[in-house]
Amino acid sequence: MASNVKWHGRRVKAKVQRGLDSNMRYAAEYLASDIRVNFPASGQAGTRSGGGDKANPSAPGEIPHIQTGYLRRNIGVERRRASVYRVGTGVGNKESVGYALALEKGARNMAARPYLRPGLKRNRTKLRRISTRKVI
Repeated sequence: MASNVKWHGRRVKAKVQRGLDSNMRYAAEYLASDIRVNFPASGQAGTRSGGGDKANPSAPGEIPHIQTGYLRRNIGVERRRASVYRVGTGVGNKESVGYALALEKGARNMAARPYLRPGLKRNRTKLRRISTRKVI
């Protein structure tokens, strides 16, 4: 057996793990940013208009219209463990989780107004490309 062969397995494994973690963090940040951007912009349906207090609610199946911006502001990214990230509302702010879940999946008296899943579907190819980028 050759005595001049050196094993660098631990260093290579650590470098691969850092690369994978970086790819997944970038993919999560990209998705969160896209979801925030695709809420109706100011001046479109969903903003308070006419100077009154009447809100313009979204129709079932539509992305929720912006009323106060609370939901959009609370979309975040959280690292769960190596190369595993969570994107959603309530990351770091548990108060908004119930409201976000009711909008995303619907509730007893309200049809769903999903905003996270459409973002994931819309970006599936791009996210796959980001997460499988070369790491070494």
